[in-house]
Amino acid sequence: MKKTILSMLALIICMGAAAQTNFRHISYKEALAAAKAEGKNVFIDFMTSWCGPCKMMANNVFPQKNVGDFMNKNFVCIKIDAEKGEGPDLAKKYEVEAYPTMVMIDPNEKEIGRTVGGRQADAFIAEVERVTNPEKTPDKIKARYAAGERSAELVKDYAALLTDELTQSRLTQDEYKQKHTEIQKIVQDYYSGLNDADRLKDENMFVYRQYTSSTELPAAEFLKANHNRFKGDQKTEIDSIMRNLYEAQSYFFLAGDDKCTTEKVQKYKKELKQLGLDSKSNLAATDIMSVPTDNADKYFEACRKYAGNLTEMQRTGLVSGICKIYGEKDDATKQKASKFVRSMLPEMSLGEMYSAFMGLMNLEGNKH
Repeated sequence: MKKTILSMLALIICMGAAAQTNFRHISYKEALAAAKAEGKNVFIDFMTSWCGPCKMMANNVFPQKNVGDFMNKNFVCIKIDAEKGEGPDLAKKYEVEAYPTMVMIDPNEKEIGRTVGGRQADAFIAEVERVTNPEKTPDKIKARYAAGERSAELVKDYAALLTDELTQSRLTQDEYKQKHTEIQKIVQDYYSGLNDADRLKDENMFVYRQYTSSTELPAAEFLKANHNRFKGDQKTEIDSIMRNLYEAQSYFFLAGDDKCTTEKVQKYKKELKQLGLDSKSNLAATDIMSVPTDNADKYFEACRKYAGNLTEMQRTGLVSGICKIYGEKDDATKQKASKFVRSMLPEMSLGEMYSAFMGLMNLEGNKH
């Protein structure tokens, strides 16, 4: 469960703010003609209306600026619903058996590569490059890294390759955590060797987009001190990354995954003000975080007062924290916690409800 939540948060944190992948509303034949005229290949996203990973890619990956820049430069992109219109015939033609399946073809309909399943942004770009560029096969990327090359492009590709292998593997939670830590170390070691000027370069934005998941990491500390040195589209994207980072940090505080001390809350609140991130939702989170959880009555009073101003992510963290913290208390305290969580159910999204019901099992056992 925690692995899934961390993956969802990572996706939210890394989302950019500007140009997105241009999926053209044209037919398959029109896409071939456009690709030939523009000197590009065709990217076909075979999807369905019910496919969860398809929606994840559509909502969280294809809209990102770095993905859009790469895709729009190299492909004429179209979406094909495999169950509608020309979709069934094309899905049969390209032997599509799972969704999403993304097929890359040249203007003469020769397949040059394909990838199946959802991926995070940098891993997706690396995978598309791997299947279309013979110089970016996994063996060659790993060999170049082992030989000591540390260019921005190679470190990005290598980390994305390892991340993709990680997400496609069946691992225990401890194995996943260990390998995830190893990937983070690769990126952070690279980042620590950069000077301040290099840290501002577009080629190193991947560190902030994909591998800065905590306000305590060196890259985040650099952003706190230097966010106004980024310009144009970079500045817009960095501002978005910072907003998402601090919202995610409040999630971890509220969920009890990061020990919420008075000093940490004060530091968090100070940084919110310095960075202009003292939104209504973030301030509501700090008001709740400021109340010790060992005084259940006061804590639930604060929750009732401020929970309505939290974002969906923050509310999910709050409910998760309540169920975890008070699930270890006496029956009377558990009942208070359960009553509060249930009072929030009418305002929850389906995703929040799923998390709440999982937590209520910890508070109530099989009673509900």
